[in-house]
Amino acid sequence: MRPILLIVLIFSSFTSFAQRKVATIVKTIHTEKVNEQKMRWRFLGGTEEDALREIFNILQKSDTASRLLVRAQSVAAMQGMTLNDVIIPGDGSLTDTTLIRKFNPKNPSMVAYESRSKVFLNRDLSVMDAVLDLAHELTHFSFRSPFNPYVGEFDVESFVASTIEGKGGEVDAYLIECRVYDEIFKKDYGAKENCESIRGTDKKFSKELTTREFYKVGPFDRDLEKELNQNGGKSAALKNLTDRQAVFISSAYGVPYPLAAVREYVSIMGRACENDKKRLAYASAAIDRSPASTSENIYSALSKGYQKRCSQVDHK
Repeated sequence: MRPILLIVLIFSSFTSFAQRKVATIVKTIHTEKVNEQKMRWRFLGGTEEDALREIFNILQKSDTASRLLVRAQSVAAMQGMTLNDVIIPGDGSLTDTTLIRKFNPKNPSMVAYESRSKVFLNRDLSVMDAVLDLAHELTHFSFRSPFNPYVGEFDVESFVASTIEGKGGEVDAYLIECRVYDEIFKKDYGAKENCESIRGTDKKFSKELTTREFYKVGPFDRDLEKELNQNGGKSAALKNLTDRQAVFISSAYGVPYPLAAVREYVSIMGRACENDKKRLAYASAAIDRSPASTSENIYSALSKGYQKRCSQVDHK
C-alpha cells in the first residue's frame, strides 16, 4: 500500500502545485499590465471559458465592440443560444454557418430552411489578435445573411460581391476591426498600417477605400478569370477588380478574397447540387404514388430549377 499511497501523494501535490501556478498566473494578469501583443489569450483565465470572458471585458472598452456584442447576443438568442454557446476556441478563426433543409418525401416541393452559425476563435492568437479576430467574426455572425443556394436566382459574380462588400461581409468586418483597434489599442501600440491606409480625406475609415483594397488580386488575376469563366461568370462584372498587389488574403484558401469567394461558391454549389439530385429522385419516385399531373408538374419545376443552378457544376 505504501508505494500506492506515495504515488497518490505525489500526484496530489503536483495537482495542487499546478492549480496554485494557474491561480498565480491569473492573479498576475489582473494586477499587472498584460502584453497584449505577445500573450496568448487562452491564458487570460484558468479555463478557456474564463479567458473568453476576459476577451469580452476587453471588447467592452470599445463603444463599437460594445454595440456589436449586444447585436451578437440578440442573434445568438434567436438561435436559442448564448454567446458562450456560439463562440468556440479552435485551430483557426472563422464563422461557420450550416443551412438545414427539410422537405417532405411525399411532396419535395415543400421545403423548410433553417440556419445556425458558430464562431471559431483561434486559441493560439495573442490577446490583441483574438480581440480583433472576434470583432471581425462577430460582424459576420451578427449582420451577414446566410447564403441559401436553393432559393432565388444568383450567379458567381453576385456571390463574390456579396461576400466582399455585402452587409456583414469582409469589408464591413474589417472596418469594425479597425475601429475596435483604434478604440482599444491605438493609444498603447500606435497606428495600424493597414487600417491607416483606408482612411478617407475626412480621417474616417472609408468603406469605398476598403472595398478597393479587397478587390486587389495581384498575379492571381488569370486564375480568377479562368475560374469565373468555368462557373459562368466574367471578371468585368466586378467593377473594383484590379491586378494590383493583393493586400488581403483569405486564411481559409490562401488566396485573395475574390478568388477565395469563387472557390467557396464552387464548394457550396457542389454540395447543393448533390442534394438537389436526391430531391429529384424523391420527386421522381413520387410520380408513381400521387396523381400523375401533380407529381409531374412538381418534378418538372424541380428539374428546371436544378438545370438552371447546376448546369455549370455538372460539366466540371
